[in-house]
Amino acid sequence: MIAVITCIYIVLGSLMEALAMMLLTIPVFAAVVQPLGANMIWFAIYVAMMMEIGMIHPPVGMNVFIVKTMLPELSIRTIFRGTVPFLCANIVALLVVILVPGVALGLVQLMR
Repeated sequence: MIAVITCIYIVLGSLMEALAMMLLTIPVFAAVVQPLGANMIWFAIYVAMMMEIGMIHPPVGMNVFIVKTMLPELSIRTIFRGTVPFLCANIVALLVVILVPGVALGLVQLMR
């Protein structure tokens, strides 16, 4: 189920900004993953990570356009090439959080 939700977030991240995506998807996806036994704190961390990926993900990547307005001498292509290492790092971190949920919940468990 998480793989399907991730694919949906990647497609939506290509088309929408983060706030609109969260407002549209969180009520639906939370109602789906909560009965499956997912920790809702973990789910919030997962959604935040997906928003980060969506903000630098081509073709819309809102943060890329913000950088473009700050540095008009750079081309969009150069900026997108500069985001590739960050995109790869975010994807690796997302995979770690999905495969080892304790990584995201470690601090929460220490607080109990």
